[in-house]
Amino acid sequence: MPLPLKGERSEAQTVALVDDAEFHREVSNDAIEAAYQERRRTRVYEGMDARSDGWYSVTALQLARLARCRVACSMYESSSGDRNIGAHVDQWLGAIVQMRGAKSWTLWPSADGEPQQIITRTGDVLLIPRDIKHEVTTPDYSVHLVFAFMTGQPIG
Repeated sequence: MPLPLKGERSEAQTVALVDDAEFHREVSNDAIEAAYQERRRTRVYEGMDARSDGWYSVTALQLARLARCRVACSMYESSSGDRNIGAHVDQWLGAIVQMRGAKSWTLWPSADGEPQQIITRTGDVLLIPRDIKHEVTTPDYSVHLVFAFMTGQPIG
């Protein structure tokens, strides 16, 4: 399925390069590539549900209609060795769809429990409940979508 990577991205689509809690945002392809070469970081294509008109936007709208809450969509592109956000907790239910490559996930289902290791490969879907601590690494190359269900934001 087509994704708006690099040259296929609309000019309205912002890309954030993520390193720990720092989100460095760029718009032009040249600026994104220069920032990436300066410091290799995961690229986050933000707000794809609103800034793009592809199938992923329609999917987010349909999921929102079915779940009766706002659903945002972002795309994450990373290569082995890229810096990323690190271990964190999200305030939404995340439906991760692995589009290309593979991603290694470490999940901590409870604060005092042992972490679980999961690898997602192309075509896999992983659900991460709200408030579950998780961390990712990329073995080689990865593109995944996150459909974030904002359960506290109901829609009519």
